[in-house]
Amino acid sequence: MTLLISRLEKSGNVNLFFGESANQSLLLSHDFGLVIAADGPRSPTRTYFKFPWWTHSYSQGCLTAKIRFRNVDSEKAFECFRPEGPLAILPLGKTDFQVVWSAPLHRCRQLAGLETSAFLDQLCTILPNGLEPDALLDSPAAFPLEISFAPKLHQQNVVLVGESGHRCHPVGGQGLNLCWRDVETLLQLMTSASCARRGLKAVPGRYTRLRFFDLLTVGLATDLLVRLFSNRQSAVLFVRRLGLFMLKHSPLFRRVSLQAMSDGPSTLLHNLPK
Repeated sequence: MTLLISRLEKSGNVNLFFGESANQSLLLSHDFGLVIAADGPRSPTRTYFKFPWWTHSYSQGCLTAKIRFRNVDSEKAFECFRPEGPLAILPLGKTDFQVVWSAPLHRCRQLAGLETSAFLDQLCTILPNGLEPDALLDSPAAFPLEISFAPKLHQQNVVLVGESGHRCHPVGGQGLNLCWRDVETLLQLMTSASCARRGLKAVPGRYTRLRFFDLLTVGLATDLLVRLFSNRQSAVLFVRRLGLFMLKHSPLFRRVSLQAMSDGPSTLLHNLPK
């Protein structure tokens, strides 16, 4: 984050506004070619410009914490599907991991308020065999979960990027992947030959069109995964076990699944670079 902000501050083509300085009257008083609203899920910019916004709150919450583990391969990620919600353990380098723990919101808040030793004890009870937490590296944070989507990501010269334009369940780290693909799409548009000819005015509408399918399909897919793995009906259990069997035994199914999750469903018809 420090590197990102420092490079933006050094750019002669970018004006940065943070916190209270990023008010809409200031944005409207300047003749900006493009306004990139990356102000998070409660985006005041989105509210001010009255973007349409679809949202559904889950009964679950999410707790995040950075944990140092003992003797763990730092390049392995873990996704555990539990009755109270999925648990993701994502590598940060060396033996440090980001834990994303989904559970009822009241339980997440209760866990976030525990002393360090008590929190690590609770975490031990749900970890897979072989994972032993050694230290808590930050303060756990709990927040509610929702699936949200702005069907139109632009108004005039304003575009919604990241969680100002969409949110989904954190299963599989898909929310972060969507944000990176937002940035990638915006960068490609702004550096394209078409944009060079037509100017920045052509960017907002094309950005909405290019991102719509990815955001909608991934949002629905994460919602389906959560419902599939928190349901104990026999027919659903059969589908779930079949999917896990295919992931374990079919390299093609694994490759297609990973490609859809990492690069987006719209890339399935294209070959990935070697």
